[in-house]
Amino acid sequence: GDYKNAVVQLTKATELRPQETSAWTNLGVAKAKADDKEGAIAAFKKALTLNPSDGEVHFNLATVYRRRRETEAAISEYELAISYKPTLAKAYYDLGILYSQERRTDAAANAFRKYLEYGASEDAPSRKDAEERLKGLEAATLARTKKK
Repeated sequence: GDYKNAVVQLTKATELRPQETSAWTNLGVAKAKADDKEGAIAAFKKALTLNPSDGEVHFNLATVYRRRRETEAAISEYELAISYKPTLAKAYYDLGILYSQERRTDAAANAFRKYLEYGASEDAPSRKDAEERLKGLEAATLARTKKK
């Protein structure tokens, strides 16, 4: 919970081992928790220069972008996250929400389906929310096709 101290310690770790991806990733997480979004983005980007195919780091970067309301950047990073780690359930959930906000109904429904497929171990409230959102999206799609 002491993220400011964690930032200090993890910054030292990145100085001692600048090629250690996990040090940069952990620094990014600590900075995000300490509400230093710019610092978090920089740390995650450094981690990705060392390991560009790390789905978890792309997910963490996407989450920071989402919190900054940079929707397109967040969507792009979530999509990269699942391209490298296709079973990353939480990325599908967040994508579903962002796609819904962007009125990309089919993409949102597909994202929630993937979340439910891969998210068996995810928390019950998120699963219930995803199920309800998916039902709503499917009902809207059905109503739209009946109008045609």
